[in-house]
Amino acid sequence: MFDFGLYRKAKRGSFEVCGVPLERAPLLRLIRKAQREGVLFKCLNSTEYMFLKLVTKTTNRVRSFILARVLSPIIKKLLEALKAASKLMMEILGRISYWMTVKGWEKAKEVSRLAMRWGNKEARKWAKDAGFARYLTIMNMHLWENESSCKAY
Repeated sequence: MFDFGLYRKAKRGSFEVCGVPLERAPLLRLIRKAQREGVLFKCLNSTEYMFLKLVTKTTNRVRSFILARVLSPIIKKLLEALKAASKLMMEILGRISYWMTVKGWEKAKEVSRLAMRWGNKEARKWAKDAGFARYLTIMNMHLWENESSCKAY
């Protein structure tokens, strides 16, 4: 994983922008959700909309940093218009990817720092290992979901 500000290189070679993987399925879900909420054509001009549709029709996942930079403001506009609620993000990303983005990577960094303090030199790589972050997410997801549902009441 390499951090480029808003951009993050995802596990399968594609990029993520603001937690949304730049892959066909999540982008189509984002477009569909924005259309249903009635904000798609209010926040995007026709050029941005056509560009987003073109990307979803021509590629499965965005691997180009330049294309990710061009898509970034469009994705940010859509998320801001949709208020980027956790329920929305869970719909777009899926449960595991959502929790991995929200808490999994932080948990992986925390465990990595702890192991480095104990003297494990290989632990530095753990913070950037998507498999390790996914494992920690799956192991702790039930706790985080219970915690978030308790806060809702």
